Amino acid sequence: MKTEFQIAAETVVAEIERRDGAFSLNLSGREVKGEILRWEPPFFTIRHCDHILQGAFYRAVKKGDLLMMLEAMKMEHKILSPSDGTVKQVFFKEGERVAQDVELLEIASEAKK
Repeated sequence: MKTEFQIAAETVVAEIERRDGAFSLNLSGREVKGEILRWEPPFFTIRHCDHILQGAFYRAVKKGDLLMMLEAMKMEHKILSPSDGTVKQVFFKEGERVAQDVELLEIASEAKK
């Protein structure tokens, strides 16, 4: 599967291949291989070298879907989708500090039928 997405102002191209309990990810020309520990779409847990990574892939989101978890003052805060749509752009990188009241991501709302 090949996909493109935006992180801040950068367009990132990713090709993902999954076979049994292993994966291969080519991210902007760099290949990463590892073991799949959990695959329950959209959620995943993978091991690459000695690192365990958890995340989720979304093409479209529904109102109330979990978009991300933020940690502040040793507490986790769930960020839920305010509407149906597609995550168009994320304005920060993982681990980056974000200020209060800043836009975290952009969701393109689905057209009403």
